Amino acid sequence: MICERGKIKGGGWWFFLSRTLLLFFLLIISSPSYGKTTFNNYFTGISGPILENVKKQITTQQEEFEKLTPKAINTYYNEDAPKEIAEALKPFGYFQAKITIKLTQKNDNWNATFDIRPGIPVKITAIDTKISGEGANEKVFKRFIEKNPLKLGSILETEQYKAFKQRFFDLSLGNGYFKSEIEKNTIQINLKKHSARIILYFNTGVHYKIGKISFPKIKLAESFLRRFLTFKEGDFYSAKKILETQENLNNSNYFNLTTVTPDTKLLTSNTVPVEVNLVPRKSKQYDFGVGFGTDTGIRGILGMELRYLTKTGHNLKTFIKASRVQSDAEVHYLMPGKNPATDQYDLSGAFETINQSYGKSTAFKIAAGYTTHAFKNWQQTWRISLQKENYNINYQDEIVLKGNSFLLIPSYSLLYSTSDNPMQPTRGKKINFIIQGAIKNALANATFFQTKIDGKYIFPLTSFHALILRGILGYTSINDLSNLPLSLQYFVGGTQTVRGYGYNKLGPGRDLMVGSIELRQKIVPSWYITAFLVLLFN
Repeated sequence: MICERGKIKGGGWWFFLSRTLLLFFLLIISSPSYGKTTFNNYFTGISGPILENVKKQITTQQEEFEKLTPKAINTYYNEDAPKEIAEALKPFGYFQAKITIKLTQKNDNWNATFDIRPGIPVKITAIDTKISGEGANEKVFKRFIEKNPLKLGSILETEQYKAFKQRFFDLSLGNGYFKSEIEKNTIQINLKKHSARIILYFNTGVHYKIGKISFPKIKLAESFLRRFLTFKEGDFYSAKKILETQENLNNSNYFNLTTVTPDTKLLTSNTVPVEVNLVPRKSKQYDFGVGFGTDTGIRGILGMELRYLTKTGHNLKTFIKASRVQSDAEVHYLMPGKNPATDQYDLSGAFETINQSYGKSTAFKIAAGYTTHAFKNWQQTWRISLQKENYNINYQDEIVLKGNSFLLIPSYSLLYSTSDNPMQPTRGKKINFIIQGAIKNALANATFFQTKIDGKYIFPLTSFHALILRGILGYTSINDLSNLPLSLQYFVGGTQTVRGYGYNKLGPGRDLMVGSIELRQKIVPSWYITAFLVLLFN
């Protein structure tokens, strides 16, 4: 290659540039490579939680190793690491561990083998616990001492010891002892005898009572809001009661957000004020929806709710539901009872039409009901309704019966329902029992007695599989079944009763017995494959 007058011959500038780049590339790939420094730890002599605690301690330190020189790394492994491992063993009762370390290095790889001999554990040989203060004789603190996890003869675990102390403070705060303290807090360890003596003296301090309860200024009267409370001024403070009140307010349909909190900054000699904070929902709510159901086909709903008709929580709900098989228009005037969290009066009116292959009906209904708490997790409803219904029953598309009923029907129902998710439950159970009837000439043109119980149980087998059990039992006593209006007769069929049959294709009948077992497998969220077995007697 010849240079002349600043120009390059034999390929020009491109030839020179390509040769230079090639030389630069060869220099790079032929130069020594520098990999990331790695640290490998191996442990013998320990296992389980002790091993995990040691690993956590060592790994945390190694995160900074790449910034250290080889000399500093050697110093850590041979001097600092044994001390840290010894400290990691102490929470498990081992205070005299022997630790041997073998360290090797090859290029950027460090391998450390830790041979750990924990030694003889320290065991608890004496426990001295006392409780003083106003709560000394309360059952909750007596049980606290009785269930002390620190037992004579057991290995001293300091985390257990710390948890026991924290449990005391949790109990104290939850039960209204806001200035509790530990007067003496000592662990006396004798390494020669491998023994420990624990001394814990607790003082609950003063038992505080509920002071002033304050509410925000909203559309609802304070006297009504106080009916949600599970406590009153002068009661001893209880975190459980505070939580119950907050749940009552949350479930009331009046508020988007509620908090009930004690103001411990304003403690007096023996009272604590409680502040109730509420974020009300909108006074009006409109609902509109369109969907499709296997049983009903295309369906829609249009609704409206007026939440604050009065300062005492009276509200109005009205809605229209329509589908090819049944349509309803209902209005409900709802009045909270003495305990608005559980008690409610319901005055309602409804217009209902049924248009199915087995018959048609048109019904007008007015009703008055009262719902209240029955006993633990059970809700009961007393109702009396007056309904007028015109109906006909078909057979093979021919009208075989026309009827006209006028009935005053008292009823009683009992409901139990629990689930992990009200909208899409993966675990839960529901039992509903109802009994109702009418007496001829007592504002009724027929006499009948009817009872029905149905239940559903969802049990998750795995995160993708669930077992669902359903059952229905029904009985009707009436001289002539044709005198019972269509809306009160037993029909089954469809996704919620007897799968494989069209909606309400089976019936009518006086008696009803249906049972099903369903295995459900989740494919993607809200989508499932189902296998089922149904037993039917109607």
